[in-house]
Amino acid sequence: MPFVEEAPVSTCRYGDTMTRRKPKVHQPVPASAYGRKHANPEATKLVLTDAGVERRMRYTPGRIHTDVAVLFQGAQDASIEFALTIVPAAVLLSHYQGKRATVCAQVCIQLADVLALLGITSYATPVTVALRESGQVAFYGAEAPRWEGNAYVGHCVLYIPSCERFIDATVQQFDGFQQRMGPYTGPIGATRDGGPLAAGHETTAMIDGRVVSYTVVPGGDALVRYDELLAVLGEQRPRSAAYMAGQVIDALRQLDLASRIPEQFSRVRALLETVGDAPVVDSAEEFRFVINGEPRWIDELAGHAG
Repeated sequence: MPFVEEAPVSTCRYGDTMTRRKPKVHQPVPASAYGRKHANPEATKLVLTDAGVERRMRYTPGRIHTDVAVLFQGAQDASIEFALTIVPAAVLLSHYQGKRATVCAQVCIQLADVLALLGITSYATPVTVALRESGQVAFYGAEAPRWEGNAYVGHCVLYIPSCERFIDATVQQFDGFQQRMGPYTGPIGATRDGGPLAAGHETTAMIDGRVVSYTVVPGGDALVRYDELLAVLGEQRPRSAAYMAGQVIDALRQLDLASRIPEQFSRVRALLETVGDAPVVDSAEEFRFVINGEPRWIDELAGHAG
């Protein structure tokens, strides 16, 4: 999706609303529907009615708006896997408040880098999206996702094997979800080797009363690491991964989740133990923990934390 710069990036410490919804499994959209070409870098969608009528329609993508306090409260009452998915996403999205949600690739790539600093492997995953409602199906994404200059043609989500979850951080871009308060995250089975999802993998969820099917498509290798994308993004980079990873650790300790984090997330546990109740240097330029009198970035603590 195009990287739209229509509103300033928020410089708040965290951010602004989402409602948690328990996903339900429904019958997937027939696979034959995905054979239709629907890639388009503009705000258009392909609509297929139950009668077989096909038409392309324009719509206005929504903007990112997330109430971090509501999300954090939800994380306290949910599983650790949910918390380690939604808290990093909420922190990152707080820096995109008010921007068009057509930044799926940028957000997924950066969120993957943030999670990597926490010892959590994740994969930016290209998908097609089929949204069923009122006797018709609307299609988004691209069967052959690609970069065209600084625009990503297609849609992607982030898959986190160790949490057995995926997150659609920019679901608000889609028609019908413009008023949704935050991203969507749902359960998905982990691959045997902990690697990326294979092309053709499909999962279906109920999001705000609508049946949504995600199907993985080839092209994940085109979603390069965020630091390799800086030349393309230029000044659109809101914050470094280390900046936001520090905010995530700070949020997790404020939520008092340290005692609940299992051994499989050993880096997160170690970082929480290392920072303890250390004060932070918090400004628009840095977010560092004061350890033994010295401000330290989270990636400077990673080796010590193990």
